[in-house]
Amino acid sequence: MYYTDGTHPTHNTKTGRGWIRKGHDFAIDCNSGRKQVNINGAVRATKPEYLVCDVTDTINAQSTQRLCRQLLRKHPGKTIYLVCDNARYNRCNWLQEWAGDQRIEFVFLPAYSPNLNLIERLWRLLRQEAINSMYYATYEAFLAGIIGFLDNAKKYKAAIRSLLTLNFRTIEQRSYHYAQTTS
Repeated sequence: MYYTDGTHPTHNTKTGRGWIRKGHDFAIDCNSGRKQVNINGAVRATKPEYLVCDVTDTINAQSTQRLCRQLLRKHPGKTIYLVCDNARYNRCNWLQEWAGDQRIEFVFLPAYSPNLNLIERLWRLLRQEAINSMYYATYEAFLAGIIGFLDNAKKYKAAIRSLLTLNFRTIEQRSYHYAQTTS
């Protein structure tokens, strides 16, 4: 089971947090902020540090299909459940027909419920570790910083495991917990 979604970090300095003495100015280096990195990603529910990503020009049904092909190669002979939002590219007819012929089953989350998609928590960690309060002079350096985080996700295993827990709370305030593996 994988949770999947796309993200689009923009190449510009984002201030995550900080403080400044009252009455003083503090200059923050920044750049145009017009270029972005489009990442279509999937995170494994039981071992969230094992993630699969497709860095692409645009996130659409074709990039989702490429992501699915990576997952099929990674898990030969097994059915893959993709928990995702209701984005148009996930519901694309030809993608759904293609997935029906593969071992992929899409599970759609209710509308307006990003809190139920574990990968949203990973994107937050990505912003904290590789984007917020960091200045990248060039787009290439920005891209390298993001890809460096994604390629070295196992380095952040403890943080990822504490953020991407399978604890969900419903409207009725009942909690549901699904166990992760410990290895």
